[in-house]
Amino acid sequence: MTSAKSKLVPRRLTPGGIITPPGMAHWAGSGPPGTSCRECTHWIATGKWTGEGPGGSGEPFDARCRKYKLLGMLKKFGPPLPHQTPSCKHFEAAKKPQPLKRPVKIEADWLA
Repeated sequence: MTSAKSKLVPRRLTPGGIITPPGMAHWAGSGPPGTSCRECTHWIATGKWTGEGPGGSGEPFDARCRKYKLLGMLKKFGPPLPHQTPSCKHFEAAKKPQPLKRPVKIEADWLA
């Protein structure tokens, strides 16, 4: 039987006090102020949202950071990052980021 402590994900705390989840290419919050991972070209949009029923928020699913792999961090993609994570210094604005809420009519042009 495993303990609850063994299932905790290690987190890094930036000098500014922001929690940086594993899988980020650099410290969270080191990018442009007011931007998040979801708005970055390196955030691999899934095109899926959490359920919109009673338990679901309708927000984008967590996604992986492409830059994490490109920088050679573990030679593979890291764990998925929440969309609201403050961006890092490798932030590059996406032309069409995944919408924050599921649109009524899904148009795949932002996935291209």
